[in-house]
Amino acid sequence: MPNIPELDVYKKNINSIKQIDFNGLFQDLITSKILEQSILIPPIPTIELSLDKTNKFYRVRKNINTDKELSLQKTFSYPDECYCNQNGRANIKGKSIFYCSNEAITSLLETKPKDKEILYLGIWQPIAIMNILAATFCKKVTIEKNGILGQVELIKKSAVYQSLNTLNLEHFDYVIDFFTHLYKEELEPYYITSWFSNYILYLRNECNCILYQSVESTSFCNFAFHPNFINNGSLILNEVIKLEVEVVDNKYLNYLPTEIGIPNGINVDWRQTTEDEAKYYISIIKKDDEFTHQIPQ
Repeated sequence: MPNIPELDVYKKNINSIKQIDFNGLFQDLITSKILEQSILIPPIPTIELSLDKTNKFYRVRKNINTDKELSLQKTFSYPDECYCNQNGRANIKGKSIFYCSNEAITSLLETKPKDKEILYLGIWQPIAIMNILAATFCKKVTIEKNGILGQVELIKKSAVYQSLNTLNLEHFDYVIDFFTHLYKEELEPYYITSWFSNYILYLRNECNCILYQSVESTSFCNFAFHPNFINNGSLILNEVIKLEVEVVDNKYLNYLPTEIGIPNGINVDWRQTTEDEAKYYISIIKKDDEFTHQIPQ
């Protein structure tokens, strides 16, 4: 194992990763260039999450071909790899990820909704009681909705963190801060976070998902699940809500539930929402203020 340099040198090396021109490089070369500066692949902070049927995860789709896609369950799951033609924040080009959140408003805002736009809010639930392993790049965020976790310092709950000696702890703190900020701040085409996410979920293949702080809804987390977690039926689609977006006073976003889709085998059957159902779904989306959310600046 190579020697880890002094902390000041380590910080300088890690920060130099952001200056590398990754344009046009294959993944193996991206890995080599990152490791040249970081010395070691950063340790992965993980926590165990307990899930049951009361937990809910939300995934949003838009720009759906209503003639061909609306009646298919797969439309509301992760995309086929042939459609993953660019890096995402937690996936490399050509690899698919199931992006979602445990807060409906977070998933909605991540789509950057516009006035009169139609969004489809898929509501997913665990099929049974289970423990999952999550790589976490959230420091202090609230993901207590649905009883998943409270407001805690998630990094310090990780087994990796608790096992480190004092010397390595400073290096660990810095490199995790580096990646935590990158998941929030890196711009497209997300060369570094997509590389690290692919390493965690596809190459190491030990974690079920990655948690990282939402850019659009900064108090909450996004989840990026490996597709196998969906393929093996651990999360199942419970319903899909068709929402019409309304901008109020050029400042606030409102969402009107108009139809509900219920899974039926591989298909989805659609009908109009009742008045009580519409009120219920609005209550899922809304927080404490009069309107759902102020438009991000």
